[in-house]
Amino acid sequence: MSAMRMFKRGWLQRCATFAAIALVLAAMSYPARAEESERDAEAAGLVALATALEHGEGVQKDETQALALYCEAARQGDAEAQFSIGWMYANSRGIPRNDAIASYFFGLAAGQGHEHAQRIQHLFGPSASDPPDCMRPPRIEAQ
Repeated sequence: MSAMRMFKRGWLQRCATFAAIALVLAAMSYPARAEESERDAEAAGLVALATALEHGEGVQKDETQALALYCEAARQGDAEAQFSIGWMYANSRGIPRNDAIASYFFGLAAGQGHEHAQRIQHLFGPSASDPPDCMRPPRIEAQ
């Protein structure tokens, strides 16, 4: 493994650790928001793992699994996950390009103040009118 790859992996792990510590401290400071902070921490963890899978950073590259994890975090309202899904659709990253779906996800992220999504959303035309399948809760098959 190259020194640069080891550095990137270590850096990502440190960032995730610092983010988790910050969320724990915020939850301790604001007990009424503890449940919301737990959801935020869960979504942040999903996004970190999805990003690693999308790019093959420290794990086997798996864009299908990355999309599934981004979708789970996006349903929880995570703007970074919403932006990342839009990016995958906009750039055919493991899925067919679909500008309407990309615009839908960029719109969700932009609505939450995601700056990059706000800057590029207009480039993709009108957004999908119905929520994509990804934003619907997974179906539980009857046994």
